[in-house]
Amino acid sequence: VRFSAALLDHRLLSREYTDLVLAGKAATPRGKYGYGFSERLVAGKRVVGHNGGFPGVNAELHILPETREVVVVLSNYDPPAATQLAEFIVDRVAGAVPGQAGLSTRTRLSWNTAPPPMSESRSSTVALTVAPSFASAGQRPLVLATTP
Repeated sequence: VRFSAALLDHRLLSREYTDLVLAGKAATPRGKYGYGFSERLVAGKRVVGHNGGFPGVNAELHILPETREVVVVLSNYDPPAATQLAEFIVDRVAGAVPGQAGLSTRTRLSWNTAPPPMSESRSSTVALTVAPSFASAGQRPLVLATTP
């Protein structure tokens, strides 16, 4: 989250280079990819990020630059564990609704409670329950999603 704030505040790169790095260059099935960051639209909102994974680890970073909302999911499970969870959270933070273009329909997760609104002025905690098809029996990861 601090990395995202430093990037958006131009403490890591100038405004010119930040814009260059965060802008997608090559078209992909899920948006665009540029200099280490992906770029796509979710419910009409721009989302940039970086991800990675290997057997036993999966990580996702998604930034909504205009609202400064950040989603980070780290997992000690094989991909796509963090990827699916991050997509679920980003879809809801961006305001996507089921059936809307850009909403990940393959991610089957549900909120324990109604999600709190995210804002720059306070931190929000979101608790999620993972559907049985997503995690093996008995696993109930708790995810904390915060905004600066």
